[in-house]
Amino acid sequence: MANDKDLHEGLLNLEEILHRLDARAKSLELLKERAPRPAPDKGEPMREEPQLPKTTPPEATPPAALPAYKPEPVAPYKRIEIPEFIPPVKPVAVPPPAPVAAPPVIPPPVKAPEPAVKAPEPAKIPEKAVPPPAEPKAVIKPAKKAFVLNKTVLIFFCLGLAIAGGAYYQLTVNSAKARYAQAGKLVKSARLAEAVTAYTRITEVYKGSPEAAYSQYAIGDIKSVQGDLHEAINRYEKFLLAAPDKDAKVPQAKFNIAEIEFKQNNYADAEFMYNNPDIKASAYAKQAADRVIQIKAVKAQAAEARKLMARDPARAAAAFSALLTAYPGLKAAADGLAEAQAALAAANTRKAARAVARAKANRAR
Repeated sequence: MANDKDLHEGLLNLEEILHRLDARAKSLELLKERAPRPAPDKGEPMREEPQLPKTTPPEATPPAALPAYKPEPVAPYKRIEIPEFIPPVKPVAVPPPAPVAAPPVIPPPVKAPEPAVKAPEPAKIPEKAVPPPAEPKAVIKPAKKAFVLNKTVLIFFCLGLAIAGGAYYQLTVNSAKARYAQAGKLVKSARLAEAVTAYTRITEVYKGSPEAAYSQYAIGDIKSVQGDLHEAINRYEKFLLAAPDKDAKVPQAKFNIAEIEFKQNNYADAEFMYNNPDIKASAYAKQAADRVIQIKAVKAQAAEARKLMARDPARAAAAFSALLTAYPGLKAAADGLAEAQAALAAANTRKAARAVARAKANRAR
């Protein structure tokens, strides 16, 4: 066949190449033997030769001429005559096997006579015997393989869960709105100290947010209940500075400040806050107006008591004492009572001095 012919020609070409390489190798070995010895490398240390006694060298004789190098002739390659084409061996026809249980035995193919130079034969694939038709068997399903999760998929899945969990935590647990709601639950549970801590945390972490401003307001309410009125006013004022424009809690915060000032009998500051336009335009307008009337009535009582001080310090002291009983801690009443008592003492001293002077005058007569 064509493949056998090509293979045969390739083998011939390979033999010719090997023959030429062998001849070239012999020529190179001969050249190496006759080549001069190379000089020592500069990097190698010089070996010290043993010093020999100086002798007079004999006269040099010219060296004999070496015969010229002649390469050995290479014998020409003799090509072996091989027939160009070897006909393939025809397979022997085999009758079909009889339908028996055992498979039939196929006799080996008859070999053709080998030529002088045997060429490589192509590999032969024996024909498979056709088995008899078998009965249909039950279909056996392959066993299911165990599910193996890819590591990369698992990593990305876990990363996605972490991101989703972080987002959920930031939106539902760690947000200003969520923390403000949690602090409100603490207030409802009467855990005021914990609620103040939670609101303070919001004001520090979420500065500039509406929840931070509302937290200041909530702390003001808690401090007002606890009796720390000075800190309550401080928190309400911080809320007013940070509150959004036209917020609904602004009038309430101002009214709370006015109420605290009123309870502390700082009527001047309280009256100023009650007259604020935001309070007058809110639902606290009626209460603020009543407080202003009450403050004016107290001021009128204090003014009447002060008028009595010059004419009758005793009545003035009694009026200031009644006013202070009705409004404990009222600075105007306390100051008026102290002045009335001092005036009464001075009047009594003058009366006593007059009585002594009269007594001395009567004795002198």
